[in-house]
Amino acid sequence: MGVEGRDLAACYPSAMFLHAIDHLQRLSLVARGFRSRRVPTSIGRVHVLDAPGRGAGPPLVVLHGFSAAAVHFQSVLPSLRRHVRHLVAPDLPGHGFSDLPASGIGSHTVRTGLRDLSISRTSIQW
Repeated sequence: MGVEGRDLAACYPSAMFLHAIDHLQRLSLVARGFRSRRVPTSIGRVHVLDAPGRGAGPPLVVLHGFSAAAVHFQSVLPSLRRHVRHLVAPDLPGHGFSDLPASGIGSHTVRTGLRDLSISRTSIQW
């Protein structure tokens, strides 16, 4: 359901188009060796794109801003991969392919989701 109980597509027809583009960007990254996974956290599942790097630099975490998603870095992520040992690009809680926390989106839920990801490094396999 979307705004005020109505379907999101009915309220914002362009939303379905943008969501389809995000799916295509994710598929493009997966085709280039990135993994797309949803990691369980205390505030819901957080979507993570990650890939082994090809360089000697330390692991790199790329964070997007509000109202964006990790797939929006599609043109940059493959280039960064050449310089680091591992590349991780999570969707912030409530963004992209991550779950919307029951308490909504705020600094607390974003911090909690990211903190939980660093605790479960074995899930991300840095």
